Amino acid sequence: MIDHLRASKQSTQDATTGAATAEHKRAQAVDDFHAANEESSKLRVLNDTFVDELRAAREATKEATAAVNAANSKAVSIADQMDVANSQNAKLRELNSRFISELRAARHATGDATAAAQQQATAAEEFVQLAKEENSQLKVQPKSLNLKHWQP
Repeated sequence: MIDHLRASKQSTQDATTGAATAEHKRAQAVDDFHAANEESSKLRVLNDTFVDELRAAREATKEATAAVNAANSKAVSIADQMDVANSQNAKLRELNSRFISELRAARHATGDATAAAQQQATAAEEFVQLAKEENSQLKVQPKSLNLKHWQP
């Protein structure tokens, strides 16, 4: 019986130790469960935040895409306007080139005309000088001829 009591006592101690170990493991499991629940809650909040940010990013992407498309459309329009302006500038350069060429020709012609006018003025002065000389000679000749009886 003493053996039986000792066995019973040992069995009670083992049971108590086993119960304490089981209680400790259960408490540990409850703590782990609460930690897992808390982590899960934090992950849900983080996931909700992530989903909200993704939605906002998607909306911003749509707006940015619309802005890029508008900018591309405007760039095409500007490129078309630049082509028209370049075409007009080419025509204006051609007209300016023709104007400059004609202006040079006019200056050259003016120079030639001025030289011709100068030659004509010189020739006219020479002619006037000759005429004056002839006229002075004619004035001198009638006196020397002694034409008293001559009447015009």
